[in-house]
Amino acid sequence: MSNFVTIIAVSDVKQDKNGRNYKRLRIESPSFEEVVDPITGEIGYALARPIKTTITAYEQSYLDDAPDYLWNAVAGTKVKGSIQRRTVAPYTFKSSNGDTITATKATVFVEANATDEDFDVAVAKALEASGHTLVESLESILAKSVNTTPEKEEVKQEAEKEEEKEEVEEAVAAGAFSVVSDDADELEDEF
Repeated sequence: MSNFVTIIAVSDVKQDKNGRNYKRLRIESPSFEEVVDPITGEIGYALARPIKTTITAYEQSYLDDAPDYLWNAVAGTKVKGSIQRRTVAPYTFKSSNGDTITATKATVFVEANATDEDFDVAVAKALEASGHTLVESLESILAKSVNTTPEKEEVKQEAEKEEEKEEVEEAVAAGAFSVVSDDADELEDEF
């Protein structure tokens, strides 16, 4: 996956409903992907269909009245980030001929790379900012990113084993079943 996109077109200056100037920038991902030949180990480039989308650059940001970093960008400029397409909650829009279309995919520019630590969170936030909800919720993505260290996984697995052991001991004590085996100690070691 590439670490940049290329601006391929810049619109004339337009005004939003609040009178703020903006431009629409058409961007695309690179039309190649780096690959490794599985037989020779040789690194090469395979052609790939570029993904395209459009982003907005404001002359003055609504957050701090500073110009967007892309305001003065021209066609051909490389920009750090990637274009991502994800499955989202169904949404409808009108096509150019007036038909209503229901879609479940959305494409956004994410100012992050797939190798960044919280990349999934950045994708979810970009989709949310553009009015879409991932099929997998932002909350579950955040929970995964917070709870995925190897140490936390190990502690979680140990806790689950301890819970299972306690459940079996309670069931045996309650007479739900009994262990009739010379290998009872081995069974206990499994829990």
